[in-house]
Amino acid sequence: MLILKSAAQIKNQIEKARQLKPLVRPVEPRRYLVRNSEGGMNRVQFLFVNGQRLATCQRPDATPCPANQHGLACVHVAASVGHHIVTMMELRARAVAA
Repeated sequence: MLILKSAAQIKNQIEKARQLKPLVRPVEPRRYLVRNSEGGMNRVQFLFVNGQRLATCQRPDATPCPANQHGLACVHVAASVGHHIVTMMELRARAVAA
């Protein structure tokens, strides 16, 4: 599990994701499928627990992504974070409008 503190923390992985352009599919709010280098789909989930922003990434066989095991950002989290930010902004805007 990765504790997200700032964009600078995952800057290098964001650049790598921009180059690789992995497919990101929203599954539901806070959950995404991201194509990995082997052609499978990693599951990325964003959580907000006790004031901390967390991210997890699991391979198709439900094992944690190697970078995630060490508390580091992986390209899968970096690729999906932009989608996640936009999704959360849209949900907040709908809540305010309602």
